[in-house]
Amino acid sequence: MLRSYGILGGAFPECWSRGTPSAYRLANAACAGAKGTMDEESVFCLTMLRDDLWVRLIFYKNVLEQHGIDLPFDDIPPKT
Repeated sequence: MLRSYGILGGAFPECWSRGTPSAYRLANAACAGAKGTMDEESVFCLTMLRDDLWVRLIFYKNVLEQHGIDLPFDDIPPKT
């Protein structure tokens, strides 16, 4: 049985917030733009944030695919 564990409720299993796909895209773009313009520690922290969002999205996508549910957002772009 598929359950929603998030605070938002609804038909999808939730381990993310509704803005996670957009936040990932923004973090991905920020990482690409930050290289060479920010100090190494800041780039590392930004990359860690981006990677955490990516892992959550991949997990969410896999859960939906296992249950035959279409993604409620466009597919996840690759990390840059």
